[in-house]
Amino acid sequence: MSGQVFVQVRCDAEPDGPQAPPCMTPAALPDVTTLRALRTQLRSNGWHHMRSGRDICPLCWAGGHR
Repeated sequence: MSGQVFVQVRCDAEPDGPQAPPCMTPAALPDVTTLRALRTQLRSNGWHHMRSGRDICPLCWAGGHR
């Protein structure tokens, strides 16, 4: 058996309303082994990392769900 590190973030944007499900869009890149490196590369793809620790996908960011 072998193991491999798989780093992934999910969108933590606030839902549209109390009944709406959260976004939870996943993002991962091959050959990335640290969360910091993943967030650095995702930033160029439109992802945002908030000071509160939340990660926001480009669609939610454009929709104002912060």
